[in-house]
Amino acid sequence: MRPDWNPTAERRPSVNNRSIVQAMGKAIGGGTSTNGMVWARGHKNDFDHWAKEAGDDAWNCRHVLDIYRRIEDWHGVPDPQWRGSGGDVFVQPAPDPSSIAPAFLGAAKSLGVPTFADQNGVMQEGSGGAVITNVRIRDGRRLSLQRTGSDWAELGGWARETKTCPTPSCAAPDRHGDESGS
Repeated sequence: MRPDWNPTAERRPSVNNRSIVQAMGKAIGGGTSTNGMVWARGHKNDFDHWAKEAGDDAWNCRHVLDIYRRIEDWHGVPDPQWRGSGGDVFVQPAPDPSSIAPAFLGAAKSLGVPTFADQNGVMQEGSGGAVITNVRIRDGRRLSLQRTGSDWAELGGWARETKTCPTPSCAAPDRHGDESGS
């Protein structure tokens, strides 16, 4: 079995007719099980749409944001409206971004693109913008969600109990396996 869903976008003229690939791991932790260390919650509208489609308010942004705040241990500027502290999931702003990252934000801002200090804050309520990503890296080591604490396992169990788990990969995480999910 491939460890990644291997999704690709349709070829687009705007990217020289390339088909862009995005890592999406087939395991608890998704992309974090295949080296993607970005911590991105998703947009409010997506969660609210999923809740409506599922007929289950437990998927709406307000409810899911409460779960994220409970499991998160945010190591950036405190923001209790959007961020959690003391949970099992260590998250921080990129500790040493490439010098091109702030230059990119400056260029975006000069073109009228909104810029934000935190991708998982107020940016997830609006029409988007530019930001340096949050990451799950501590002391130079990547942190797979698969090997994170009990609340993440609880969330996986909640997905199975509510029959929202699309594949067997939603099984409870094996905290004793390696980072690849085996």
